[in-house]
Amino acid sequence: MRSTHTFGIDFITRKCKEDKKKAFIYIRITVDEERKEISLKEQIIAASWDSKREMVKGKRSRPKQLIRLLMMSDSELEKNTECCMMQALW
Repeated sequence: MRSTHTFGIDFITRKCKEDKKKAFIYIRITVDEERKEISLKEQIIAASWDSKREMVKGKRSRPKQLIRLLMMSDSELEKNTECCMMQALW
């Protein structure tokens, strides 16, 4: 049986109102074309964001920590989504 539901996870940034050089990282979850955004409450320099890769640029300790956080967030969301999809099929 084939599912007709769609699901997507994207990482995006929103610039700070007070300081346009900084940005907050958000996770955008799309289910059946309906979007919701969740803030990770992580602030970065806006220029250090690679929107094509949806990842922080850099190799120093802070960017590495953020990259790990993004990868963990992504894998946790996918794992929970698979679980929910399986429950919906039963």
